[in-house]
Amino acid sequence: GDQRQISMMRSLAGKGFLLTAAGFEGAQLIPDSVRLCRSAAEAMETADAVILPLPVTRDNKTIAAPFAKTPMPLAEIIQMIRPDQVVFGGMLTEAVRAVKGFEKLTSYDYFEREELAVRNAIPTAEGAVAIAMDHLEITLNSARCLITGYGRIGKLVAKLLTGFGSDVTVCVRSKSDEAWLQAAGIRCISYEDLSSEDGGFDVVFNTVPTAVFRKRELQALGPQTVFIDLASNPGGVDCEEAQEAGISVIRALSLPAKVAPVTAGEIISDTILNIVKEG
Repeated sequence: GDQRQISMMRSLAGKGFLLTAAGFEGAQLIPDSVRLCRSAAEAMETADAVILPLPVTRDNKTIAAPFAKTPMPLAEIIQMIRPDQVVFGGMLTEAVRAVKGFEKLTSYDYFEREELAVRNAIPTAEGAVAIAMDHLEITLNSARCLITGYGRIGKLVAKLLTGFGSDVTVCVRSKSDEAWLQAAGIRCISYEDLSSEDGGFDVVFNTVPTAVFRKRELQALGPQTVFIDLASNPGGVDCEEAQEAGISVIRALSLPAKVAPVTAGEIISDTILNIVKEG
């Protein structure tokens, strides 16, 4: 794991858990109470539970372990875990679950928990606004901002921008979202209206993971627009069309790990504890 896992360790150790860790040879600020082991097998030997990182893997071959001196093969690690041990992991994908032996394990995907998703949306929204401030040549106050999607992240970005005094517009599909936006006094438009918003925005925050912005929508924005794509792959914009329209797309993924790793680690810790308390 990355810096988030170190923060998570600090949080769990502070609550009295006995921790062993592997794959952190190049890391700093590991809590003194954590026993660093030379191998994953040594770390797992006395464990009741095994906590894998978020994401568990980035390449479907090795554990995501940027502080490890040598790669940690995914299949080998999974096969070391005993059936009497409980596994917690972030983003237990089909590729992870397909590893031989995983089907025998009791596992929990903490990334699927609603409380983690909601709390993770806070550093994501803050990071997105910080990116906008870095790239805009104007203040956010009175800036014309478009948010596509009104899920967890969209709601928090809208709240932050409203606090800055931005001119906020949110693009939504559902009538219930439209009603909530009207109640909050925030302008809303439909996706069909995007292509008619001629040069009307200084910054776009996209949270929709499908290609919402194609040629017509991008031409309506204009090259001055700062486009921040917060959506998971494949994102919400046709990058080739964006390049032709002269719009630079900022792909802002995994913001909690980048902008607030300590908070993000504490969120993971709290989520795992919630699962434990639920039995």
